[in-house]
Amino acid sequence: RVGRRQAQGEEPEVEHGQPARRRAMRDVALVGQGLLIEDLQGGTYSLAKFYERRIRRILPALLVMVACSMMLAWGLMLPRAFGTAAKSAAATAAFLSNVFFWQTTDYFDIDALAQPLLHTWSLAVEEQFYILFPLMLAAAWRRVTPRVIVLVLLGLLVASLAVAEWGSQAHPKVNYYFTPSRFWELLFGSLGAFAVAYRTPLPNAVLSAVGLAAIVGSMALFGPGTRHPSLITLIPTAGVLMLLIWGTHVTPVGRVLSLPPLTATGKISYSLYLWHYTVFSFAVALGPVSAEPWHIVLQIAAIFAISTLSWRFVETPFRVRRAGRRPATALWRAVVAIVVTIGLGQTLGSYPKVTWRYLAAQPDEREMLLFSETYEPRPVGPYNCFFQKHSLVADAERCLPLGRPDVVLWGDSHAASLAKGFEASGFLTGLVAGPGCGPLIDDGWTLSGECAMQNRVVLAALQRNPPTVLLLHAYWRNKRDQIRLLPQTIATLRSTLPETRLVVLGGMPYWLPSLPERIVADGVLGQFGVQIAAQLDGVVKADDQIASALAAEIASGSVVFARPTEILCQAGQCRAYAGTEPYASDYGHLTDAGALEFVSLLRARFAPEFDFAADPSGD
Repeated sequence: RVGRRQAQGEEPEVEHGQPARRRAMRDVALVGQGLLIEDLQGGTYSLAKFYERRIRRILPALLVMVACSMMLAWGLMLPRAFGTAAKSAAATAAFLSNVFFWQTTDYFDIDALAQPLLHTWSLAVEEQFYILFPLMLAAAWRRVTPRVIVLVLLGLLVASLAVAEWGSQAHPKVNYYFTPSRFWELLFGSLGAFAVAYRTPLPNAVLSAVGLAAIVGSMALFGPGTRHPSLITLIPTAGVLMLLIWGTHVTPVGRVLSLPPLTATGKISYSLYLWHYTVFSFAVALGPVSAEPWHIVLQIAAIFAISTLSWRFVETPFRVRRAGRRPATALWRAVVAIVVTIGLGQTLGSYPKVTWRYLAAQPDEREMLLFSETYEPRPVGPYNCFFQKHSLVADAERCLPLGRPDVVLWGDSHAASLAKGFEASGFLTGLVAGPGCGPLIDDGWTLSGECAMQNRVVLAALQRNPPTVLLLHAYWRNKRDQIRLLPQTIATLRSTLPETRLVVLGGMPYWLPSLPERIVADGVLGQFGVQIAAQLDGVVKADDQIASALAAEIASGSVVFARPTEILCQAGQCRAYAGTEPYASDYGHLTDAGALEFVSLLRARFAPEFDFAADPSGD
């Protein structure tokens, strides 16, 4: 490593009398923090030098990726999506994209696929850490001992982890992106860097294998419903640290990870990080074909090819500091590049209709392309509650019609869009729904704290005013790890609402990036009786999981399970229009016309469940 840094025009590292084994172990640590401690130990620390090193490592490849993404977004995206992408580019350049996305995007929601820079939230958190950490460490270095610094870092780690655990239950969406909820993961690396710099841990085959198992196990078991970051995130984080500290090349795990294909992947890993989500995001514009196995293979191949080019022609040249060039030169150039990117992003975000897709479209196509942005659904009735944060307790009592409601829908935003169809069909309808919350009774571990609290209030309201039919509906595709709660939910409802008919409604078909866009792209504008291909893979799998989980209840007749894909689709082709209006206003939320028609079809298919007084005409 000394020779490499000399070749790159950097000052040679001084070993400070440490044995070769400690030097080898130090190479395994997180490089940024390891080099920082090394410079402080040797008295060669320079804040400007440290930030210049970060800039050369991070910024050029990032800005190239952002620029390419914006050019693709200009050609492929609609105005609203392009405006959001442009503003996210400005936030990315300012290393504040985590703040931007916690205000706009749920990481695991399907809308996240339309954000090509969504993944940069983690880089923003990392750079925020690297702005604060060197300042704090340099200020403390000559005033206290390394032991005190380690104790302070440990205290900060525990505090940050406590924030993450609390946030995972109280505010899961914000918590995912929240800087204080994430710093503890980086502080793990800080403690690891101190460990290898002062304690020289010996290679350990068992501990390195446990670390690898923790990482792989987390990849397999964690899902969109996992409370993360939280205490459970200790598993992969500790696994990474164990692998870094004890998994040297002399251990079996180290030898496996030293195989040429893996080390080659490691070389381009930063570019892989930058490009992977961007490629997947833009592939969504191709519609259902983007989920086909052969197309996924092509996407992965494209990611590796682009990342290799980025590493070779962007990363590598900029990582070499020319001899004699002052760090200040790189710093002011970086500031100029960042300011220009922020300015362009904000400007384009303010004028989103400059996109090529919109400008090149015909007038009727423009109208359809903007349908998701201009569509105004009919206002909901007085007994429809879509909970938003603190309105839960105050609104709970007015969610159900007085007397015995005909139908109550319990679920998320998809249930809310469907409720208007029942209401327009003449049913005395109630709605108890919240963003992202499935109609489930929590086991204490699975749902977010907000959803668990909401559902407890909902259950109490239902017990006070039982409906004739209770319909449970959600976007189950994103809640597959929660479906196991359905049997206990049905059992509780059956015991507390003995006279209520229970209906579980599976997932609606969805179209990416949206149904109106698919109508234009497939050339079926105005062909009102047509069916077009929808993306059903995740929907069908979730529905099969529901059918399996509730097999006993369905067989006994205690619950009815209905699959919308069997009502609306044939051989992967689903209804595109309800009358003259698209069935869905976006990727899958039903329009008013779509909800009304679907309720009519549902009622015809499951007449015994809805054979009480209601006028399907709405008169």
